[in-house]
Amino acid sequence: MVNTAALHDVDYCESHAGEAKVLNSEAVGALAEACSDAGARLVHVSTDYVFDGSKKKPYSEDDEPAPLNAYGATKAEGERRVLAGGHSVVRTGVVYGLSPSSMREPGPGRHRGFVSWVLGSLRGGARLRIVDDQFVTPTLADSLAGALLWVARSGGGLYHAAGASCESRHSLASKAAEAFGYDAGAIAPIGSASLPQKAARPPYACLDSSRIASRTGAVLPGASDGLREMRRQADAECPGVWNAL
Repeated sequence: MVNTAALHDVDYCESHAGEAKVLNSEAVGALAEACSDAGARLVHVSTDYVFDGSKKKPYSEDDEPAPLNAYGATKAEGERRVLAGGHSVVRTGVVYGLSPSSMREPGPGRHRGFVSWVLGSLRGGARLRIVDDQFVTPTLADSLAGALLWVARSGGGLYHAAGASCESRHSLASKAAEAFGYDAGAIAPIGSASLPQKAARPPYACLDSSRIASRTGAVLPGASDGLREMRRQADAECPGVWNAL
């Protein structure tokens, strides 16, 4: 069983820490116990936000979590419960890709993700201000799915499965704009101090995925290649949904 469910609105979790604990930690622990009782294998998807960003180079599975916010803390506790039961945890970051939900406006229970939000905003004519001092490893959903299947078949353990390039949020947004034919000049770089965010974000949350790459022989694509693949899929399956007019 692969569990992708989470309460992942970082600022909401900060002001609803009890709810975040129930969904990201306690429910995950109960799921791990149920899988153990049923003789099933659980693969739980976690986050780069379990780290505080002080390392300044990609985090490996050997680095100790040190979350800065309630979201990261509750996800870290969920990880501990899963691993204690002999199951698997896969950390990733900023997942993007083509999906029906990503092509709709967000509403109750729906979340488009960062790249889809950028593309939808640009298509609507917005000019964006995106932080250039928060670094992440953007991950193509298709590649992550393949990694999750490998972990499900291989047994328990902790793995990182994230894209091959470490990008600032601004860099990622600019590359998404260029891949879909928008003017990247419509995206202005700003510092995190300019944003009124409730929860602190790690300034550097890039993940080192060399462990899973060495065992599978597969390398998850960097942002440029992954976004080109997303554009190829969009052109084939839903032409014009995000493309510049």
